[in-house]
Amino acid sequence: NGTGKSTILKIILKEIEPDSGDVKIGSNVKIGYLSQEVSFDNEDVSIVDYFSYYYGISLREARRELAKILFTGEDVFKRISTLSGGEKSRLKLGMLMYENVNTLILDEPTNHLDIESREVLEESLINYEGTLLFVSHDRYFVDKISTCIGELENKEFKLYNFDYEGYKQEKQRILERRQTEYAEIKKEKTVSQNKKNMLRKKEEQKAKEKVKRDYIKLENSILETENKIIELENVLNSNSDECDLDKYNNIYNEYTFLKDEIDKMYSDLEKIHIEIEGEYD
Repeated sequence: NGTGKSTILKIILKEIEPDSGDVKIGSNVKIGYLSQEVSFDNEDVSIVDYFSYYYGISLREARRELAKILFTGEDVFKRISTLSGGEKSRLKLGMLMYENVNTLILDEPTNHLDIESREVLEESLINYEGTLLFVSHDRYFVDKISTCIGELENKEFKLYNFDYEGYKQEKQRILERRQTEYAEIKKEKTVSQNKKNMLRKKEEQKAKEKVKRDYIKLENSILETENKIIELENVLNSNSDECDLDKYNNIYNEYTFLKDEIDKMYSDLEKIHIEIEGEYD
């Protein structure tokens, strides 16, 4: 509902102008229109008199044409005003066929029809040799009459060269194909994401191993530095009076440098230790 089905019919019939684009009717196309609500310019006369007068033919010929749409016997003398909606539609359809229109346009043709009128309409349309263009929500009618389906979706028109059952099957195939494509895309994304996760985990593992190596390396450096500091302390505390002043100063400067360095090493070791503990939390 609301996609513009009836609007297209009105544009073709030149009842309204299109917002853009052109509608071109073939030079040999003769259009007849059967609306939802059928009325006649004079409904106080009988069916046969109206048909005869309207086309300027004899009553006998009029009765022969009316019989084709199941107006027979005394029915032809019914006043048009007394006809049901279905009977009026049937009469209008008979008139259009008599006019030899080669294109029939119908908008919801089965609305308000009784079962008999509906069956007559369906039979008449099945036997009709021209082109039918109709809008209908009646799926039974669509399935019985249509040979191709025009679909309006997202303001786009697509024609399916199937009857209604074939159209449903094609739509199901399209749906399944889209689902398969979606599943494949989803699978590809999953595989891609898994690869990314694996690479990320490998990088994380490498980073963890490097941190551990750095920790061990720093511990060894601290141990070496502490031993060196102890050696220098022993030198500074022993035979200090006998040492050359310049040599003593050099040793002392190295000692103070190593003391500062080892403080930095312990600080770095603490940071690495905190990082390693965070990995196992």
